[in-house]
Amino acid sequence: MFGYLDPFDSIKLALCSFINSSIADRLIATIRASREQSTLARYEASVNKFCNWRQQGTTPPTTEEVLAFLGQLFCSTSSMSVVQSAAAAIKWHLKFLPGNNPVESVWIRAFLEGLRRQAPPVQHRQKVTEAEIRLIAGWESTAVKDRRMIAYLCLLFAGCLRPSEGLRLLRKDLVFSTSEVTIRIEKDKTRKEGPPRITPIRKSSSSFCALKILQDWLCVAPTSQFVFPNLKNPKAAFSYDAARKELARLANVLGFRKDLTLHGFRGGSATAAIANGAPIDEVMRFGGWKRQATLDAYVEVSATTVPTASASFDFL
Repeated sequence: MFGYLDPFDSIKLALCSFINSSIADRLIATIRASREQSTLARYEASVNKFCNWRQQGTTPPTTEEVLAFLGQLFCSTSSMSVVQSAAAAIKWHLKFLPGNNPVESVWIRAFLEGLRRQAPPVQHRQKVTEAEIRLIAGWESTAVKDRRMIAYLCLLFAGCLRPSEGLRLLRKDLVFSTSEVTIRIEKDKTRKEGPPRITPIRKSSSSFCALKILQDWLCVAPTSQFVFPNLKNPKAAFSYDAARKELARLANVLGFRKDLTLHGFRGGSATAAIANGAPIDEVMRFGGWKRQATLDAYVEVSATTVPTASASFDFL
């Protein structure tokens, strides 16, 4: 599929000199399993794009070719993440081939480092406020698509979930009791192996009770393995693009900020937890953050989230 860039066909032929074909296939499948299937799919798309750009599938790519491709990609997309993803894809495929990997050259490493240094600091923009989440939770629409969106957004906030974690959530990942629902996140952005991340959401007696909203949604949701299915095709999950469009529609209907993003619900959750006295390490465990620097990009700095420091001169 990748022409010169596909090393798996050649290694299989070599392996078949020592072992039978079925064992070789299992071995290659295990090697491919070192990356997530979704990651491999993105890698395949990036490498195919590079091959089509080169139009020279019989010779190994040079450092200059890869650098030119990445530079042109950045100029056309203005996206550091797109360039980084393409570089990672090409590097991964080329590392299985003999010889030096051009993506590991000092020129390309310096180019990628330059992009990182020029990029603005990571900020997840506006965080949903407690008033906004109450507004969303209190909307009494009977339309199924509205109830799905209400439950989805409330769950993102209450569980401090990444948007993709909520969209991929399966019904079997929910365990209900009289006082809480426990969510099992099998894999997340920073943890691909090991036990699932456990996220408990307790029942609340306040006007905002994500547990009740979720239970009410599941009573009317289409039959599906997904908690938030595609309404036209319940075998598929609610898509990220569709969720973004629905959020924009809700902003118009309910009158909350139009610059609010899906990530803003995770940020709003972390901000509210810290403002209400939750220790930083507890918030990190709850939201699955590995480093405080990553959490910092999600948390709004205000007098409520830094109460001691902001009041440290009261004695003067």
